[in-house]
Amino acid sequence: MTLPQMCFGLGRSLQIGLGLAQRIRPNRMMILGHIDDGTGLIHAKTLSFRSARTQPPPLAKAEVKALCKRVISGNGSLPKQAAAS
Repeated sequence: MTLPQMCFGLGRSLQIGLGLAQRIRPNRMMILGHIDDGTGLIHAKTLSFRSARTQPPPLAKAEVKALCKRVISGNGSLPKQAAAS
């Protein structure tokens, strides 16, 4: 007795899901705005790995962390800070 109702419920759920999947689109500008807000902090890990090629990893990590703190306090962007140091 409950199997037909479960099948109807499943069918309706699939219809709604299909309709949603066909309509929904990502807002690329909003996504990009969250990934990189102009500070370049998204690149901190990459910079840390690059710095670790020429110095011990804990020292590289500490240096990048200090640069990130400067950027967060309002002093430019991470790529500019890294190029200056």
